[in-house]
Amino acid sequence: MESVSISQGAVHAFGVAFPPLFHSLLYWGFASLVVHVCQRLVEHTAFSLDPSSRRISASNASLCIGCIVWALDVVGLFMYGELFHVALELVPALGSLLVMVFSARVTIPTLSTSTSVRNLLPAGWLLALGMMAGHFLLARSYVAHFSEVNALAIALSVATAAGVACYTAIRHRAGKMSALTQRYAPQNWRDNLISGGAILVLHWLLVNCFPLQKPTTSNPDNGMALLAAIMLVWLMVAVVLSVVIRNLGLQPSAWFFLSTEYAMFYLTLLGAPWLVRQKGHVHIELLTSLLPLPALNILSRGVSLLCVVVCAVLAWKGLDLVMLNIERSDYDVRAFFVPKWLLTIVFPISFTLMAIEFARFVVGHELLHSGEAGIKE
Repeated sequence: MESVSISQGAVHAFGVAFPPLFHSLLYWGFASLVVHVCQRLVEHTAFSLDPSSRRISASNASLCIGCIVWALDVVGLFMYGELFHVALELVPALGSLLVMVFSARVTIPTLSTSTSVRNLLPAGWLLALGMMAGHFLLARSYVAHFSEVNALAIALSVATAAGVACYTAIRHRAGKMSALTQRYAPQNWRDNLISGGAILVLHWLLVNCFPLQKPTTSNPDNGMALLAAIMLVWLMVAVVLSVVIRNLGLQPSAWFFLSTEYAMFYLTLLGAPWLVRQKGHVHIELLTSLLPLPALNILSRGVSLLCVVVCAVLAWKGLDLVMLNIERSDYDVRAFFVPKWLLTIVFPISFTLMAIEFARFVVGHELLHSGEAGIKE
């Protein structure tokens, strides 16, 4: 069994440089906003009165917090030039998401209702370790091997993650107690900015915990585009088969029509994230071609940030629609009894991935717009 070696020297150990100033500021703001949203979700759980509604609120808050923190972690990977060649793998990414959601579900009841520091601190530590475990599972996509450990980065990461979790938990407690006595100060944006800055440093430390893979010349994973292409092929095959069967005097199965309708819907939404990565969506370069590079940099990243916000809202509303379909047991009964959530589940998946791909152009080194009118990206 290969022995674990400890990196020698901080300069040698931290192989990934700290993100550029502009990328760091954007990520700091995004992380602060995520902290604010997570606090509001925890407060919503705390306001639940009866145990059954509290369990439902805790489950919903855990799902939302796990997904938001996972998206924050994934977006952060695009800040580093050393990781620009990395294509995330599906299984580690989904495993990371499940670990983060589970960690939030285990700790949210304590963090939302307890006023005892003895209970809050262990819950904060557990939440921090769970989120770090989710990151290390995601790190399988870009880590060369886990046998060489940067002990300094690991120790600082654990301390920072636990500090952020415990600090936000104690400030949440103080916010609740401020309604009863003036001894405690309510939560404010200063707390969010402190936590957001610590998360920025934490992400950089986590990326430096293990050695990175060397750049390869292989093409990035285009799994979503492949699924869309398969559905496009099936769409053509199904139409041809339906025509042939009718010409033979037979009645084609209603499943042909249903599958073609679903395929048209799925191939559009599954292919959209891949198109964002390839900069294949239609956009006009007439204005950007006239701008100097600094102005183009600001405008392009601003447009990409707006796209992230729109996609995030659509993903949120799509998730609400899926949960509503499941709760009401809605079915599509035109040909067969098909649960509607099988159709609407693609909304949150597609728009979440699109938001992540657009975020690459917000905090990454590459711009969405080239500034070269008439030239194909």
